[in-house]
Amino acid sequence: MGETYWVYVSIFVLSFANSSMELQTYFFRYAGSVTKNRSMGWALHNAYFTINRAFALAIIFLMALMLDLNTSSTEMAGLCYCAILGAVCANISIAFNEDCVKEKSIEALEIYRSSGSLIKTARKFWMPSNKLLFFRVSVRWFKLTISDKRIFLSALKIHSLYGLSLYLVVFIAANFIEYRATIMQSTAIVNVIATYYLTSVLDPILSRSLDESSNFEMLFKDVLVARYLSYIIICPSVYALFWLIFEV
Repeated sequence: MGETYWVYVSIFVLSFANSSMELQTYFFRYAGSVTKNRSMGWALHNAYFTINRAFALAIIFLMALMLDLNTSSTEMAGLCYCAILGAVCANISIAFNEDCVKEKSIEALEIYRSSGSLIKTARKFWMPSNKLLFFRVSVRWFKLTISDKRIFLSALKIHSLYGLSLYLVVFIAANFIEYRATIMQSTAIVNVIATYYLTSVLDPILSRSLDESSNFEMLFKDVLVARYLSYIIICPSVYALFWLIFEV
């Protein structure tokens, strides 16, 4: 029981860290726009986003290991729930500390410009856990407006696919254990689809907006709102639906 508890905690922590890192890297695009260092902001965003995708493999590896150790479908459901909960907490935390994260991203980008060190940049940008976990409820989050539906829907689709590919396939594999190798491969397939939409649809629109200096901040906000909705509402809802189907 003790060992299982620590696995649950590890999955939650890894998911929280992974989701926080993925979301916070987007703010380097914002910092590049504000400080007129767009190329540096884009480069730093890509650097940390690549590290983040590699870091996400640690979660999949741990879940796959538990699957090979004949963990029951009920316990795997608990692990997946911990992964979901970590992502939800990370997104809520960033959402209610958005102004602070923006300030940190600008400071971190300046450090990267002068030093070129990803380690020094990370030390400046990633805030202490007590700040990340402190939620500041704001009325503005109940008055959301979408400026570009195409960007919003694209971001919603992309991040929903990313979120579901991280843990839903593991839960399904636990219920069809004899096909677990085949099912686990669908994680990579879903990630490829999401990455295609990200690089061919969403990024070009954001980059064009940056070049034209038009309404980047409004479009950036659309992406953030879509991501929050994906990880806080859509992914947990789809998981709950699958859980009901398999449990029933």
